[in-house]
Amino acid sequence: MKANFSFYLRVAAGYLLLTSLVACDGGTDSPPAGSASSTSSSSSSSSSSSSGQLVDNNKAICEAEKMPGRQIWLKQCAGCHGDRNQGNAFSAVVSTDREGMISYVTTSMPLGKNELCDNDCATSVTDFLIAYRQESCDDFPLVSSTLFNKRPIVESLHSVAFNLAGRLPTQAEVDQVNSGGEQAFLSIIDNYMNEEAFANRIMEIYGDEIQVEQFTPTHGHSGALLNITFEEEGVQGWWYDNYGERDYLDHVNIIRAHAREPLQLIKHVVKEGKDFREILTADYVMVNNLNKFTYKPYQTEQFAYKDIGEYQPFYETQRPRIGVLGTVGFIYKFKSTDVNRNRKRAYAIYDIFLDTDIKTLGGEVIAAADAEAATDILTDPSCKSCHSVMDPVASAFKHYNATGMYRPNQKWHDDMSKPGFAGNSQPDEDNEEPLRWVAERIADDPRFARATVRTLFEGLMGQKVLRINADSLPEHVALYSIQQQYLAPWAKLFIDSTYDIKALVKAMVSSDYYRAASIIDDSLDLYISSLNDEQKDYVKQRIGGASLFTPEMLARKINMLTDNQSWGNTIELFDGFLDPINVENGLGVLYGGIDFKDNTERLRDLNGFMLAIQERMSYDVACEIVANELFKVPSERLYFEAFDLALPPESQSTQLKGIIASLMWATWGKVFDVNSDEVSIAYDLLLNIYQENLRMNKNVYDCHYTSGSARHLIMSMVGVVSYLLGDYRFNNL
Repeated sequence: MKANFSFYLRVAAGYLLLTSLVACDGGTDSPPAGSASSTSSSSSSSSSSSSGQLVDNNKAICEAEKMPGRQIWLKQCAGCHGDRNQGNAFSAVVSTDREGMISYVTTSMPLGKNELCDNDCATSVTDFLIAYRQESCDDFPLVSSTLFNKRPIVESLHSVAFNLAGRLPTQAEVDQVNSGGEQAFLSIIDNYMNEEAFANRIMEIYGDEIQVEQFTPTHGHSGALLNITFEEEGVQGWWYDNYGERDYLDHVNIIRAHAREPLQLIKHVVKEGKDFREILTADYVMVNNLNKFTYKPYQTEQFAYKDIGEYQPFYETQRPRIGVLGTVGFIYKFKSTDVNRNRKRAYAIYDIFLDTDIKTLGGEVIAAADAEAATDILTDPSCKSCHSVMDPVASAFKHYNATGMYRPNQKWHDDMSKPGFAGNSQPDEDNEEPLRWVAERIADDPRFARATVRTLFEGLMGQKVLRINADSLPEHVALYSIQQQYLAPWAKLFIDSTYDIKALVKAMVSSDYYRAASIIDDSLDLYISSLNDEQKDYVKQRIGGASLFTPEMLARKINMLTDNQSWGNTIELFDGFLDPINVENGLGVLYGGIDFKDNTERLRDLNGFMLAIQERMSYDVACEIVANELFKVPSERLYFEAFDLALPPESQSTQLKGIIASLMWATWGKVFDVNSDEVSIAYDLLLNIYQENLRMNKNVYDCHYTSGSARHLIMSMVGVVSYLLGDYRFNNL
C-alpha cells in the first residue's frame, strides 16, 4: 500500500507544483467553514503607526546615500562608527575638516588595515560623510511602508498566533479581525503576548544566542558547572559525595537547572512585563528546588529530588547577582584561560548584547599560540583596535576564575585594562562589583537595543541579520541595507518604549516585512537598481517574513494538530525525533537545527535531508491526526465533524471539500473557498487514492492497523492530510 500511496502523492505533488503558481493564493479571503466565517481584505499599503514606517516612498532615501562613498562606509567604517555614523564600537565622526579627514583616513583607516583605503577611497568616504551631514540624512525616514504588499489579515493572524503563542487562532479571534481589521489584529497580538507560551518563545530565541542547552544528558556530565556554586558555599569535593548516591538523571537535572538560569531570567522578565534591560541588571537569580539546593545546601533527607518546582527569583546566594552575565551557565559556557583572560566572555557580550563583532573592527585575529608574548596584543597596532574595546569588559570578570567560580581575592593581571566600557573606566574608589558596573552601562547603551532587535528578527523572521565588511558582495550590501532600514526604527521604538519587549515584537510582527505577500518592485529598486539580474534575484529571495520552521517549531505544530502526540513519542528518553538535543536517534540537527555544542548555526534554506524528513513525517503524522480525530465523537472533532464513514466520497463531496478547506487553514494558514482550485486538486487526490484502494482491497492498513468497512475512505483522507503536511506551506510561517 505504501508504494502505491507514495506514487499518488508524488503525482499529485507534481501537478500541484504547476498549478500552485496560479492557484496558491487563489480563492476567497474568508476562512473555511469550521475555522472562520467571514471575509477579510488584504492590506497592502497602510500599516500601524506603532511600526514607525509610514513615510513618503519618494523620500525614503537621501541623495548622499547614492554617492560611491556610501558603499565604502558600509563595508569599512560602519562596524566601528555605525551605518549612519551614530557611533558603534567607536564614537561618531564629527570633524568637518575635509582635507584633514582625507589625510587621516588615508594613513590610519580602517584600523589595522589602512592599506584597504587609498587617497581616492578616503576622498569618496569623506565627501559622502560631509554630504550626509549637510543633508541631515540621519533625520530621513528609514523605510518605505510600501516595500511589500501584505498578506490577508486572517493569514497574518494564523502566522502570528503560531509564532508567538504556539497555537491556532480561535474562531472568535478570526471573527474579531474580520470585523475589526488592523486595530483588532493589534489587540489580539497583545493577548498572545500575555500567554506563557510567548515568554517561552522569547526564551527559546535567546537560547540560540546563549546556547547553554549544551549541558544535557547526551553532552556529558558537566559536573564542574554545578560545583561552581556548591564549592562556593564552603563545601569541598564533589557535591554528590556529600549528599549520597543519586540516580544519574538527578545529577543531570541539577546541572540543567543551573544551565537554564540565564534563559529562565529572560523568560521571567518577559512574562512579568519588566524593563528588558533587567536581563543584564537583575539582582536575583532564577532557581527551582534543584539549583537552589546547591546555592544553599540542605541535608539529604530534607530534599526530594523529584520535586523540581517552578523557577522563582532568589536573592540569597554567595555569588554577585548580575543578570544573565553573572549566571553560572553563561560564565561556564564561555570559559576562559590564563592567556585568554576572559576575552571569550567579553567577545560573547559584544556579539550577543551589543550587536558588535569585535573581529570586524580591524587588524588581524592572531591565535594565542602565535603570539610571542601575552602582552603583544596590548601593544601591536594590528591588535590594538579590537583589544582596546574588548579588554576593559574582559577585566570586569576579574573576580571569576577560568570555569566561572567567584574568587574576589584572586590576583588579576597588572598589564590588563581596568574594568570599563565605551572608553570609561570604573573609578578606583568605586567598590561596586566590576561586572555589575559594566553590565549597567551595557544595558543603557543604544547598541543593546539594536542587539535585541537583531536577536528577535532572526528568531521571529527566521532570517540571519547580515554583517558586512570590505569583502562583502554587492548583493550582501543591498540586503544589509534593506534589513537595517527596518531594524533601526525598531531599535528606536524599543528605546522610546522604555525597553518594552512586547511593544517591539508587536511592531515587528505587524509590519509589512513580516506580513509580506509580494514585493513592490518600484520601492525595492531604491536598494537594488545597481545590481545585475542574478544579484537582484538573490536579494528578492531573502527578504520578507516567510521563513522555514526550526525543528522545535515543526514539533510544536505537529503537537498542535495531533492533541500533543509528538512525532517519535514512543522513545522513552526523548520528547521526539525533532528534539534538537536528541543526538542519539533524533532528526532535529538534520532538519537544520542546532545541538548547542557541535552544531551552533541553524540552516536557513531547505535541503535534501530536510525534504526527506518532511516527507517521512507527513506519512507518520497524517495517521496520528486522522486516527485522533476519528476516535472522538463527531461533535468534538476539530476537522472531521461532517465526515460520514458509512458513505463513499462521491456522495459527500461538499462535506469533504469543506473538511479539506478547514485542514488547509489549520495546516497552511491559507484561506480557500470550497470551490477553489486548491481544494478541488486535493479532493481529486482523495478520490484517486480511494479508487486505487478499492482496486487493491486490502483488509488492513499499517496506519494504526486501520480495518473495517470504512478503511479505504479513512486511508484516502490520511493521504490528503499527508499531502498537506508534505507541502512547503506547512512548514513556513
